[in-house]
Amino acid sequence: MEALRKKSGNRPRWHDTKTGSENLLKNYKKRLDELNFSCITDVEIGETINKNMKTNPITTLIKSAVFAVAFAGVAQAATLTYDNSVNADTNDQTFTFSKFDTSLGSLTAIDLIINSSTPGGNFTLTRTSAGSGNATFTQFRESLSIFDDFDTIFDSALTPITVSGNASIARPSTNLYTVNGGQSLLSSSPLVASIASGAWSLYESTGAGTITLTAGLTADPTYTAGKNVSSNTANLFAATSMTLRYTYTASAPSGVPEPRQVAASLLVLVGVGGYAFMKRKKTPVAV
Repeated sequence: MEALRKKSGNRPRWHDTKTGSENLLKNYKKRLDELNFSCITDVEIGETINKNMKTNPITTLIKSAVFAVAFAGVAQAATLTYDNSVNADTNDQTFTFSKFDTSLGSLTAIDLIINSSTPGGNFTLTRTSAGSGNATFTQFRESLSIFDDFDTIFDSALTPITVSGNASIARPSTNLYTVNGGQSLLSSSPLVASIASGAWSLYESTGAGTITLTAGLTADPTYTAGKNVSSNTANLFAATSMTLRYTYTASAPSGVPEPRQVAASLLVLVGVGGYAFMKRKKTPVAV
């Protein structure tokens, strides 16, 4: 009985899958962006790999290894929101946030997002009896400043604010001016201010911790010079909402191998499995 060998024309061609592992990685990353990574679950990934292993085990192992590499070091974000009112001519107001827990990973950015800052309240202008003639109120402006223990994070320009009240200030008298509603101290909303990397250590903690930001409001009423006018802006405020956003590269969970280690292991399996597969294809078949 003559021993015959099966033809190997249908044998897998290892270098025809793509033009190389780099292109395969690019395609996987592109596909992840198209699918929106956040909507892919471990169950869906597992089901897909299980299904493909039945039809094309070698290619599936290769793609699984590339998939693990593509997900290595995925950036994540944790956000904390705080609302408070900033008053003028009183002690600066504080905004307290939780610090970043370094056990979660490594920081890549910290951003302070000022969601809104709406002025309100009232102020008075008093014309004393000294001198002659009336004084005239001409303009009112306010600005918002936010800082940490390292530096100023945000400092808006003085913004014109419309108010209700008499422009003429008789001698002697006190005029009340009320801030009109529906205004903002921000040039656009929301505004994003990045925290300087030199200050990141203030925002980090091993475990629980808090970081306090301070905000101040500057009020600038304008009136006729030299007319002995004094101002009282203690009742002014700006209702302000802020969000502190930590962007970081997540650490691998304790006891779980790094994605690149998983990828390396899978590539080894691909090599061993491929060798066994090709060797099996060359085994003589008796007729």
